[in-house]
Amino acid sequence: MHMFAEIPQSWSARPLSMRSVVFAVLVFLVVPLTVEAHGRTAVPSDPALFEQYEAGLAAYLNRDYATALETWRPLAQRETESSAAQLFLGFIYANGLGLPADPAAAAEWYGRAAKQDNMLAQIRLGFMYRRGEGVPQDPIQAYLWAALAARQQSHVQTVAEALQESLAAEMTPDQLAKAERLAGEWIKTHQKTE
Repeated sequence: MHMFAEIPQSWSARPLSMRSVVFAVLVFLVVPLTVEAHGRTAVPSDPALFEQYEAGLAAYLNRDYATALETWRPLAQRETESSAAQLFLGFIYANGLGLPADPAAAAEWYGRAAKQDNMLAQIRLGFMYRRGEGVPQDPIQAYLWAALAARQQSHVQTVAEALQESLAAEMTPDQLAKAERLAGEWIKTHQKTE
């Protein structure tokens, strides 16, 4: 007996589009991980603002980057409503999606999201400081952002830890001590109370 014999014929006869598969993956896998890796302010809690965030995500997924920028920018400028929107703006500027690449603008948006504990933005910002893309090359700042990301529990924690270890191997003992001190100070001053 075929293992799919119990599936109604109408279901198996209907081919899935790639868009349907991508949407299903986003809904069931990526969206829950988004909040985990983007911090507590990943997506707006206000229903109207969340709808605006989703509209930007739909535009982004449809490669309508101009609309995504237009939709996410007001959310991203709020500072405390959507670190995910800030991260996506950074990604659009870093990769020149629908506009010329602008590493400085990317670093600015990543920085805003990173300051809200957005782990992915912290990792991206760490790489930018390591390479000197859009910001001055600075191993101490690179380590700081990698260390902050590595302290979080997430599916991308190993990336942050690998970046942190790689940077530590390239730094002088004084640079490493300064970076670790700065990370400790940042954690103390930005510790969220539950």
